[in-house]
Amino acid sequence: MPSFAIDSLKTRRRIVHGELTALAQRAADENRAFTDAEHAQWEPLSQEIDAIDRRIAEVRDQEQREAAGAATLDELNRRPVEFGKFPAGAPLTGQAKDLDHAFRSAILAKNPAPIEFGTENPRSNYQPGVEQRTLLTTTATQAIPSDVFAQIVTHLVESSAVMAAGATVLTTTTGEPMQVPKDTAFVSSALTTEGASISQSDPTLGVNTLKAYKYASFFQISHELAQDTGTDLLGYLAKGAATSLA
Repeated sequence: MPSFAIDSLKTRRRIVHGELTALAQRAADENRAFTDAEHAQWEPLSQEIDAIDRRIAEVRDQEQREAAGAATLDELNRRPVEFGKFPAGAPLTGQAKDLDHAFRSAILAKNPAPIEFGTENPRSNYQPGVEQRTLLTTTATQAIPSDVFAQIVTHLVESSAVMAAGATVLTTTTGEPMQVPKDTAFVSSALTTEGASISQSDPTLGVNTLKAYKYASFFQISHELAQDTGTDLLGYLAKGAATSLA
């Protein structure tokens, strides 16, 4: 029999359909088209009818899926499984007969001999069909493997803007200080009348001393890590050192 949800949807559908029928009948009796007010009432009622029909179809599909699932579980639960025996109807193979005899001997005769057995289907040793579990991918005992991406993703950093602008690089043999002469003021010029003496103006000179400085980075990795890593770890470290110096 239909569910309470479908009954409620059908009741609402009859009410909305009655309102639509009344609007159409009123316009037909007066032999005219819908007024603006009637058209404004018709559109939401028509959309509600469509929405109710879709919801009824969804509820029926859900009920059918739930009924099919319940029937499957009932069938599985009704299968008899006796202790020490395989499910009824399953033929016992040679290994199954040996296991049946060993279990009966251990229980009835208290035989202390160990019982060893294997199976081609490790998912189920007791009954066929669907097995139910409550495990998730976050469960501590889950068997989902982990993987590592084959590349190391490097975050963006700013490098030396001075070097990128084309700075002049001076190289010395021993890193000794280097004096660089420079000017701090130019020669000045002045408006001079004819026949007048020109004022003397000399440039101002100075010296800048450039010194050598050492920048270094240091890190250690094991030989095993360098050999076993699945990424280009050494290339990444070399690039990181260069970025740090830049």
